[in-house]
Amino acid sequence: MTSNEQSDREISQFHRIRIWAWRLLSVATVSIIFFAVAGLLGRLGWAFELLSHFRVQYCVLLGLAGIVLACGKRGKLACFSGITAVAGVLSLLPFWISDTQQPASSKSQRQWRVVLFNVHTANTNHTRVVEFLSNTNADFVVLLEVNNSWARSLEPLKAAYPHFEITPRPGAFGIAMFSRVPIARFEQFQFAGAGGPTIVARIDRGPRPLTIVATHTLPPISPSYAAQRNQHLSDLAEYCSRQENEVIVLGDLNITSWSPFFDDLITNSGLRDSRLGHGIQPSWPARRWPSRIPIDHCLVSSGIFVRDRKIGQDLASDHLPVIVDFSLTP
Repeated sequence: MTSNEQSDREISQFHRIRIWAWRLLSVATVSIIFFAVAGLLGRLGWAFELLSHFRVQYCVLLGLAGIVLACGKRGKLACFSGITAVAGVLSLLPFWISDTQQPASSKSQRQWRVVLFNVHTANTNHTRVVEFLSNTNADFVVLLEVNNSWARSLEPLKAAYPHFEITPRPGAFGIAMFSRVPIARFEQFQFAGAGGPTIVARIDRGPRPLTIVATHTLPPISPSYAAQRNQHLSDLAEYCSRQENEVIVLGDLNITSWSPFFDDLITNSGLRDSRLGHGIQPSWPARRWPSRIPIDHCLVSSGIFVRDRKIGQDLASDHLPVIVDFSLTP
């Protein structure tokens, strides 16, 4: 084989690889557009609702694909990809643009801090978690997936948090709440479905009573589990709508803000997503950041101003802690 023939063969092989690369990119882009659109149809079925949770990932992937396709002069597909990405980004803007103004009078109000953390039953790094919680200077701490081993390890917190309710479970649905602030009473009950028990703390100090609700729903890993989770959320919304106090809901709700069933929760409870104005803040899975989604929630009633909200450090759980600073508006 002559050098010219060898060169022609290499060029031909390069062109074939290039053609297949563009085909693969086109198929991947069309698939992602399909997933993004299908995720808007969550009420049609369990599989569609699962696709709703990855809106950020769709936006990033479609934005990158649109740029590459445009550079390769694949105009139509680049256009579809770009339009879908832009539509997704526009739907995410409220998470960076606050829909509420801080009342001037709230600047003089006492600031509170609450920490929510799914510790994960398989996490053996108990000492590090206790040290983190001891250093957060939180007024309230809500912990999920607390089993008997975790309950024993959390004993040191009782010195700084003398008001507590701990209900360990052998599976993934034990729960605990700790408070520096005196609690008028703790209540505990079970919403519909097979999720964990719910703890409610009533704080009656000052002229503005506060109710803190801590809960953990089933993960939507099957149509049955998803239905039970949705019923749990429906009961939670109905319960919160009946409260006369200001309300904070904290929990691993196993749902993101883009699910239609989360919209139902917000609408029927009258609560507000604390993420608004503070960013997406995905919290699970902790160590797989490209697929991370926001399923750990803090929802607040209208009389609560969220001063700050952030995600804490990796503590060897599959979740990251959520830290929220808030005050009660006069």
